[in-house]
Amino acid sequence: MKVSVIIPVYNAERFIRDAVESALMQPETGEVILIEDNSPDASLAICQELSNHHDRVRLLQHPDKGNHGAGASRNLGITSAQFPYICFLDADDYMLPDRFKPAMKVFAETPDADGVYDAVGTHFMDEVSKEKWLRKRSELLTTIHKRIPPEEVFYCQAVGRYGVFHTDGIVLRKDVFNKTGLFDTDLKLSQDTFMFIKIAAQCRLYPGSIDAPVAQRRIHRDNRVLRDSDVSRYKQLLWNKLFQWSSAADIPQDYKAVILSTFILVNKQNGMSLPTIVSHHPNLLINKLFYFYLFSKIRSIFAAGDNINK
Repeated sequence: MKVSVIIPVYNAERFIRDAVESALMQPETGEVILIEDNSPDASLAICQELSNHHDRVRLLQHPDKGNHGAGASRNLGITSAQFPYICFLDADDYMLPDRFKPAMKVFAETPDADGVYDAVGTHFMDEVSKEKWLRKRSELLTTIHKRIPPEEVFYCQAVGRYGVFHTDGIVLRKDVFNKTGLFDTDLKLSQDTFMFIKIAAQCRLYPGSIDAPVAQRRIHRDNRVLRDSDVSRYKQLLWNKLFQWSSAADIPQDYKAVILSTFILVNKQNGMSLPTIVSHHPNLLINKLFYFYLFSKIRSIFAAGDNINK
């Protein structure tokens, strides 16, 4: 098993060396692809040094040498990858020893596996970031906490049932992207969530090490995930895109129903009434699931009224 490790790099001069060296420690790493995304710091110089020093490290930039975001950078890495397995690593994170051993075992024993997900740990860089993180969530291990069949992984990634897996914790066959397409480049914060919901809906993903981490996620003041305004804005855009994608996608109706109801809920949470949502997305009116959604809501209102009368 040989893996192409894809690392988008932007403003990561403090961390990128650790990330690369942690990937090179793994005997299964066939190559480390650094996509330097026009960082204003010294990231490019460090990436050049790493690629000059290590035969397995390749440095890429976008053709115009501009800044295009993590999604576009991962896409460049995927299309340039030379090995049959793909793994992503954020530039400020790092792998732990034997990172690929659980995935190797699953792929060897499960011929239909398109991907394997493992747990990712948390490394706090300062107390302020730790406090912000713990204010949002209490768990230090990002993982799906229960061993479940591939058909249930979608519900984890879409609505958090049993937890979710992290970008650093997934190994995929490269040909998965022939089925799902590449990362959406309009989403600057949630493009990985969008991709992994699509993969979970269309592919067969199995658990590897879900109790012990295979990589560590650094939490520091520059993490965009800690900025509430970004998360709220991109969550709405994410679910709008997921609804548009799911309307034409060849996925189970149950999955489409989950996406539809969450899409409506997220838009309502952002201050949109149902008529306004419909006016922004007129294709709702030809979506059969939308009418089932309305009927279920009306039925629940009447049921609540019956309970009150009793």
